[in-house]
Amino acid sequence: MSRTFRRGGPLLAGLAALLTTPAAHALDGGDVGGHPLTLDVTETAVLNYNFNNRNTRLAEPKTIVDDDWGVWNNRLNVQASWWRLTLGIRMDSSEFFHTPNPNALVDKYYPTKPAPLPGEVPMTDEEWQAYRETKLSEYGVELSNRYLNTIYPSKLYLTYAAPGLEATVGDLYAQMGRGLVLSVRKIDEIAVDTTIRGGKVTYKLPLPRGTKASVTALGGYLNPVRVDETSGRLLQAPAQWFFPGMPQPVETAYVHQPTANFVPDRIVGASAEGGVDALTVGVHGVELDRAPACAIYSSPEVCTPFLGNTGIRATDRVRNVSASLSVPDIGGHGSFYLEAASQQQRSDHPDPSEYDESSQWTPRSPEEDINGYAVYTSVSANAGPFALTVEGKHYRKFFPLLANVQMAGQGQVTEFQLLQYSAPPTTLPIWVDTESNNFNTCVTGGRARLDARVTDDLLVYGWVGRYATWGEHGPADCEIHDIYRNNVWDTAVGLEGLYDGKRSHVFAWVGARDDQVAALEDPTQDTGTTYYREGYVRYDLVKMLFDTWSVQVTGVARHRYDPAKYPVPYWEGENYAAIQWSPKLTVAAGYEYLTRNGEPHNYYNGSVKWRFNSDTSLRLFVGQQRGALRCLAGVCRQFPPFEGAKAEAVVRF
Repeated sequence: MSRTFRRGGPLLAGLAALLTTPAAHALDGGDVGGHPLTLDVTETAVLNYNFNNRNTRLAEPKTIVDDDWGVWNNRLNVQASWWRLTLGIRMDSSEFFHTPNPNALVDKYYPTKPAPLPGEVPMTDEEWQAYRETKLSEYGVELSNRYLNTIYPSKLYLTYAAPGLEATVGDLYAQMGRGLVLSVRKIDEIAVDTTIRGGKVTYKLPLPRGTKASVTALGGYLNPVRVDETSGRLLQAPAQWFFPGMPQPVETAYVHQPTANFVPDRIVGASAEGGVDALTVGVHGVELDRAPACAIYSSPEVCTPFLGNTGIRATDRVRNVSASLSVPDIGGHGSFYLEAASQQQRSDHPDPSEYDESSQWTPRSPEEDINGYAVYTSVSANAGPFALTVEGKHYRKFFPLLANVQMAGQGQVTEFQLLQYSAPPTTLPIWVDTESNNFNTCVTGGRARLDARVTDDLLVYGWVGRYATWGEHGPADCEIHDIYRNNVWDTAVGLEGLYDGKRSHVFAWVGARDDQVAALEDPTQDTGTTYYREGYVRYDLVKMLFDTWSVQVTGVARHRYDPAKYPVPYWEGENYAAIQWSPKLTVAAGYEYLTRNGEPHNYYNGSVKWRFNSDTSLRLFVGQQRGALRCLAGVCRQFPPFEGAKAEAVVRF
């Protein structure tokens, strides 16, 4: 522990010195060629130390090596603006310290030869030593792409913006339609920041007032953040000139011929939208190309060596196209949106003589090519105090664009398994995490929500969702059969109330989800038809005390039954209480819990956040948090349990 504080102390001292420096909204570079030059600098530094997170399972090496390690993550964003040009760069760095050592872990968990069980033949000294060597190798391989110091330019871009024209070279975000075709964006809440490194041009045609038309073309390589801050895992890609300085495979004492665990996908696409103010139509399309297979091309620096990948991740090319229709205002009392999309998954089908059979790689057969489609619609209507919103979807063999990461074998990076480049709408609230497996790839259903404005300060609402899915427990190729169908109801009621002159509020809602298998595959075995069931309550309460002081209580309590994974129902949830002195100080305490057998039940934490000004803040967190799947707008990621301390500083000049 002394080493930890020796490393962490100077870092915190440096952060404190940085935070006390006066901050401005932007640095003024004066006039250059008759145009002002401004520089915007944002620095985010996170010092993080992980203790024992209490998830240890001796049979799973990744749960052994994730305790007692520290990291200093740093993100430096610099953006310069002049005339119609904006130049930006983001440098990411991760410095790890006090990281696990394979030899120390073997000595900790396997110090002496165990006594044999009754009737068991005791291990010889040679067998015990060989067993320890096996464990040593497992831990060494698991650590071969974790906790490696990195510094790299994660984002680079130059943008030209003029009336009717915008062009970007470098890293860019892109969204087409409602995400069915393409959705590459930043989601800070779940630590997702994916861009396309290439080029994008948008041109708005000069048309008469009341009409509009624009076209967009883009192309490049997908560029996710390469370090998973919660696990210390790295995406290591082949060396490519358009990704200078990115993390690459590193030889270790346990991996002598390392290979990439990520190969950037190439994407090209275009979108056109036009119409009048009352009606907009659009067409959108992209093609995603994987790297060629190593078994065909003897160029391992540019191919994909991921033999264990299946489904869309093993497809050579994916094409998504869609057409959309939007009516933003219907007589002042409603709106309408409709998008229909198709998806083609295509792979090369080489003759067996064209690849090396010793590679254990088998080319996909023509029967594995898949054609899918999706239809999404949204309708809203309002009259008086009532507002109704209805969303519907009908998807068949329509998959999200999953990234080309290694999912099996040595070097796997399952922490990035949900990394994707499209987000087909779920029609449910953004925090819903109960659509398991391929739920959203083969589904028909929707949700209707009714809002009633009782008074200016009180809104009550309720929703009901109904879905039939063949992708949750059925095969991935979407077989429409009763034994694969799940019938799902999702309901909730809630209120949003304001008081104290709208300075205090009560937001609360209760809901339930019931997921039943339509028919048992073997009716003679009475295993029950419940696939998943949940009831929950969520709340957010703020009470103003006096002047700028307030208290806030927020949380969720969930009662869950997931018999396929856990035969006994369990509770999980979190409750946080905070006192705030706006806008400077927030002090919070949290309690999280999980009653599932075999896992820690209680988690406690506390945090303090101080805002020096609107652009500069410091947050300290100490304690525990449970592991959970967290979702936002159709994009999810699994967070491991945490126990430790974090210090996060954000400074903007």
